[in-house]
Amino acid sequence: SIASLSRDFTKVHIKTHGTIASSGLNRVEVSTKKDDASSSLSHLNIIASNAAINHTISPSFTTCQTFTDSLIRRTDVIKPNDLVVVYSTWNDMSFVYVEDGQLYSNRNGTFHHSDILGQSYGSKIPSRSTDGFIYALRPTPELWSRSLPHRTQIVHELDQSVVVFSLDLKPGCVVLESGTGSGAMSTAIARAVSPGGKVWTYEFNKDRVEKAREEFERNGLGGIVEVTHRDVCGKREG
Repeated sequence: SIASLSRDFTKVHIKTHGTIASSGLNRVEVSTKKDDASSSLSHLNIIASNAAINHTISPSFTTCQTFTDSLIRRTDVIKPNDLVVVYSTWNDMSFVYVEDGQLYSNRNGTFHHSDILGQSYGSKIPSRSTDGFIYALRPTPELWSRSLPHRTQIVHELDQSVVVFSLDLKPGCVVLESGTGSGAMSTAIARAVSPGGKVWTYEFNKDRVEKAREEFERNGLGGIVEVTHRDVCGKREG
């Protein structure tokens, strides 16, 4: 399941250089305190509406963990049928739905699903056949956009963020999307409007409708994204 779509326990890395990105939260307030001895940032308190945030401090990044209403099932440990993004390099990502007894192969080697099951997201998984390895990552709309099966050209992550912020999308919004395509933009919108929102997306190609609906259901978005087979630009009958 695409964990970050639930807006539950989403990790956000923020550079501590004076600018803060709200990452889709409704409101962010920041206050800082500096250590008198080192003058380094020692506290970063962030209060966001509808979210409680825990934080930890590292020298150059702050890791914020947001807790809100869970939209889909989320676990730290990879379980059967979970969606996992397979990371080889930044330009080489794929995905698997983890099932015991299955194999995944790429240029780094062959990987047994049983070696992925029970691991934490972010774990390094060695191949049994070579010295290669992969990382099993928790899926996000950004990582899903880089690994999903392309049925059409997609809206990539940078453009997705422009659309989401330009529309001022927030939890509870209802969005109508014309052209489901490969579902990348639908997935990004679903995260922005959850919990409580809805995405009504229309696609004129029947095969793409069926494949997108199957993916949304399997990725835990069936209750948020509704796919309809219809050409919204077509002529009305009668």
